[in-house]
Amino acid sequence: MQKNLLPPGAEKLLGLGKNFIPAPPWTTGAKEMATNMHRFKRDLSLKIHFSYEGEIDYIDDPRINSKLYLKSDWEPDTIKGEVLARLENFFNELSPHFIRRKTAPENMNLTAEEQAMLKLIAGDDMTVIATADKGLGPCEVSVEQYGKDGLKHIEDESTYEILSEAEAWKEVRQLKIDIMAWLDRYQPYQKHEKRGTRPGAGALKRKQVQYIRFKTNDSMKTDPFAYFYLMYKIHKPTLSTRPRENIVKYDYNADCIIEALAIVLRSNVMKFGDLFVKQIKGVAMGICPAPPVANLFYAIKELDLIPRWQSLIPFYVRFIDDVFGIWVHDRDPERDMQLWNDFQNDVNQHHGLQWTFTERSKSVVFMDMTIYMDRSRIATDLYEKPMCLFLYLPYHSSHPPGVLNSLIFGQTLRIFTICTEESQMKRHLTNFYRRLIDRGYTREQLQPLFERAVDNAESYMLQTDEEKQAKKKAKMDATKRKVFFHVPWHPNNPSVSVLQQLFRDCISHPVGQPPLCELRNHERQKIQVDGMVVCYHRHKNLGNVLSYRRLIIRG
Repeated sequence: MQKNLLPPGAEKLLGLGKNFIPAPPWTTGAKEMATNMHRFKRDLSLKIHFSYEGEIDYIDDPRINSKLYLKSDWEPDTIKGEVLARLENFFNELSPHFIRRKTAPENMNLTAEEQAMLKLIAGDDMTVIATADKGLGPCEVSVEQYGKDGLKHIEDESTYEILSEAEAWKEVRQLKIDIMAWLDRYQPYQKHEKRGTRPGAGALKRKQVQYIRFKTNDSMKTDPFAYFYLMYKIHKPTLSTRPRENIVKYDYNADCIIEALAIVLRSNVMKFGDLFVKQIKGVAMGICPAPPVANLFYAIKELDLIPRWQSLIPFYVRFIDDVFGIWVHDRDPERDMQLWNDFQNDVNQHHGLQWTFTERSKSVVFMDMTIYMDRSRIATDLYEKPMCLFLYLPYHSSHPPGVLNSLIFGQTLRIFTICTEESQMKRHLTNFYRRLIDRGYTREQLQPLFERAVDNAESYMLQTDEEKQAKKKAKMDATKRKVFFHVPWHPNNPSVSVLQQLFRDCISHPVGQPPLCELRNHERQKIQVDGMVVCYHRHKNLGNVLSYRRLIIRG
């Protein structure tokens, strides 16, 4: 048992939870808003420049719609005249609302003692604030103990190899060589190249190649020993249009994907404190390809496993490393137990991967659900970890107001979708409500939100899949006609209603002038913008302030 290293009273501060945001000491000034205003001008200019009244064909190709591209800083020079005048008027009217002032005392959500304690804990090089398992929230660990716990894993010679700094740099250089060779093999043909000389040419799009080259070179300069991975979206299956056929077609280059995964699996070099470590078995947790690699790894086993045991396990589902199945008992208890043991042995016969089994029961926990037999049907209930502290955001955290709405609407819908019985829904909603009261919210705040959230959940549960998809599409289409205005959140900054009114008065619907959506761009197309969405950016929360990433300078 390690000695308590935190000062008295720190439990109350950490009990706010790692998502709690201390109010910043200053409001947002015009100088800080300059970048956001420029971003707004560019975003609106691009929306106007590319406005088109007709239908736009969406190409459903993951290689074209990939997120792997370098963002351009190009700005159109076609925004002139009336639109430019409206923009300038908007900025002129906006600037007086953003004056850097000291935060009003009533909006400071930490006392002077708590602020001093937070500074003391953040500056303590002998401790780290980690997140405990089982929903127990933040916990204190000494740097010495944290290092020992990490070394227990790293010193496992069957999984990790300790490298010297020279060996680690050699691995990094080789990684760059491997990535560049992979790009050269699968990039599109260059103008001077003869077609047919590279069988895999074109598996990657030009923008993807540019992105990966840039990120590779940038990583070598900034953090070369972080887990490096390639985010290459493999494929999207398309169904055949022929009647009575359900053939899945895959449009991807298998060699390109296999080589990329090989680079990822061979190149897990990391730095822990002042140690350089290479993972030589398995895949590094936390990297982008880890879940699909894990899925594929055991799916190969399941191709034989599931058909072989289908008569005893008619229903089998798996989410990465969590499996749920329904077992049909044999009439002979001894044979049934033997079959159950044989099944467990079969599951574990796959490259040393060992699974933990729970006893067969009429009630089991799977993910966040309790699944149980209710007479002749299968029912579900929301599962909550017994030791969870439910450290929801306290009422005085410096979050935008919409966060509470999202929390209540999301959790209410989750309860309605998981719980079979109405009595279960009422019990969980009551518990959720009381926990928010315990976090400082008032009944006047919560009552109307819960009523709306329940109405929303009940309406959602009555919708067909087609209606849900139609609503989702309508919402996405409406969003495409909005321009986003990014603002740091502060309780003393101008409210959403003020910002929206300024947008309407200055840009979208100025008095005595046509609406923005009735104006035309340089190609005589009507401008496809009819509203603004205010996007709030949060300040650092306790988790950010107490981050312990850089252990090399601690202890």
